[in-house]
Amino acid sequence: MKNSFRSGLLLSLSACALLAAESVELDEISVVGSVAKGSGKIEFMHPGTTTVIDEKKIVEQGATQLDNAVKYEAGFINPYGTDLDTTDWLKLRGFNATVTLDGSTPYKGGYLGAQHDLYGLESIEIVKGANSLLYGASSTGGVINLVSKRPTNTPFAEVGLKLGNKNQRGVFFDVSDNLATDKVKFRLVGNYEKKHGDMDFTKNEHYYLAPSLLFLIGDETTLTLLSSYTKDKGTGVTGFYPYPSVQKSSRKDNTSSASDFLHREQYSAGYELSHKFNDSFKFSSSYKFNREEKEQMATLYVGFFGRTQIDADVNTHTFDNRLTYDFDSQNFKNSLTIGTDYRKIKANGKYGFDSITPFAIGQRPIVARTTAPYDYIVDQSQLGFYINNQATFFDNLIITSAVRRDKLKENSDTLGTKNDYDISKTTYQVGLMYNLDTLGLMPFINYSESFTPVVGSNSAVGYKPIEGRQYEVGIKYLPDFVDGEFSLSYFDIEEKNSLVGGMVGGLYIQSQAGKQQTKGLELSSNLNLVDNLNWLISYTHYIDSKTHSGAKGDIVAKTPLVPKNTLSSFLTYKFNISDNQNLKLGGGIRYTSSIPDGSVSGYESASYTLLDAMAEYQYKNFSASINVNNLTDKEYFSGCDGYFCYYGEGLRATLTAKYRW
Repeated sequence: MKNSFRSGLLLSLSACALLAAESVELDEISVVGSVAKGSGKIEFMHPGTTTVIDEKKIVEQGATQLDNAVKYEAGFINPYGTDLDTTDWLKLRGFNATVTLDGSTPYKGGYLGAQHDLYGLESIEIVKGANSLLYGASSTGGVINLVSKRPTNTPFAEVGLKLGNKNQRGVFFDVSDNLATDKVKFRLVGNYEKKHGDMDFTKNEHYYLAPSLLFLIGDETTLTLLSSYTKDKGTGVTGFYPYPSVQKSSRKDNTSSASDFLHREQYSAGYELSHKFNDSFKFSSSYKFNREEKEQMATLYVGFFGRTQIDADVNTHTFDNRLTYDFDSQNFKNSLTIGTDYRKIKANGKYGFDSITPFAIGQRPIVARTTAPYDYIVDQSQLGFYINNQATFFDNLIITSAVRRDKLKENSDTLGTKNDYDISKTTYQVGLMYNLDTLGLMPFINYSESFTPVVGSNSAVGYKPIEGRQYEVGIKYLPDFVDGEFSLSYFDIEEKNSLVGGMVGGLYIQSQAGKQQTKGLELSSNLNLVDNLNWLISYTHYIDSKTHSGAKGDIVAKTPLVPKNTLSSFLTYKFNISDNQNLKLGGGIRYTSSIPDGSVSGYESASYTLLDAMAEYQYKNFSASINVNNLTDKEYFSGCDGYFCYYGEGLRATLTAKYRW
């Protein structure tokens, strides 16, 4: 695979050099299926459930973490709270979801996993359900593509500061302009934040810097260079709590020791190249390098007290090259994309767990390690070939189809167990939508598949890749009496080789069950009811969610951390005070029904309802806003999974002031 890696690099760099010599004009990245690989673009007119959260919505709701940014989107579950997470943990349609950055998938496994600064994003694109046709190996819940900020055609700049409860304070800036010539543009984004967590004695200090360059090479070629650096330093948070029947606790109780810490640095760099040969043919190429260096000591309560240690680094390289051919006649349009991508992951370090002498919650003694950690070595590669096609007949009937073939290799040594495999996997997708344009109705049906290799082992045997499939049927609606969109869908998802947590030999590890199944309904809408009045509403009902476990998969229980119903609604109204100033007010409500823990006993955490609020005042180029999450500071469990319970985030209020010109 070393030769494949070098060949992919030489192919991409050669393409850059060749196309830089030709003449070209700024154009958007071509659509592959429903999402453009790279800078990204989701199409509403696509047979499947997709959504986009733009920068305006991220700012409006004051979100600083991904799991907080999606709280008003249908299908999402945040079972572990959003407090001071240093890795994004969330579920989509009852399963894990894959997070990609500009179309590349950074490594995630164990305590290693990238977290992305939301201030550095211009949008969040979501494709729901099993779908490995976009970026190869991906989780069954769906794909969440984060689109980085990049240079703009119009120069601008903004600076700001933020203050909040829990000792929150920070500064940020964002500037974009020409660099010597209007054919070269730059953008520089920076963010600094320091804050404490809900748990006593927890804190984090965060740094982020992201420079980028855009080259307009002639009239048909664009080259974008993207990079970022992130640093986090603090205590880390290990909010694993006992069941209420075992021991009473509160959200502030800290189960860690005084010697716990977290140090992490992340780097990313890459390019996106787009070239139009003519009105029909287009070539796109991208490369992304991601690196994470992490050192952490974390004490957790797992029925007894244990200490986890991680000291490792991981590098991920992702290449993607593709050709798109567009054909357009009077009654027929077709877009065909053929491409190949390659991903290489190498992780190296130490990772271990040992039990320690129990101590009372809140005492926080200094605790030394008693056992040596395991090696944490992962060498994984994925080479894929794909074909995507979208055909449109008479501007009404849309048919999508895709197939890709992936070859995966892994050599790993984790938790004392080696895991080697060399496998190939073919995945498919097909969808159909009909546009009843006179009514604004678009019924659709879709079938898609996914797979993802699980890195490492469970200290006893190696993992098999997880496989998923989804059937989905629904209807989209663009009414003519109001500016907005509706989406209603029914989904049926099945996952094989699902991971199920449990205690083995004093370690909390994940074993592979037979399968997990989820069936449900989703309703979502985004409406501008009248001028300045916007209403978001989403509802998810899980008709059935169950997990098969045991040696023969004969033990069936409700899937842990998946509630029966979730409902959310957010309303904003902007008052135009004068030509130069306005005031926007907003409020939201989030309801989650009781949450099963997946055990045979059938324990369920209590349902909860949360309130959010926001206000923003704008005068010319100056704006000031306040965002409050969990307005009543409600204390609640966001879920239990058979071994631990997790508190949701308490009240968080943030005041932000910024000036833009």
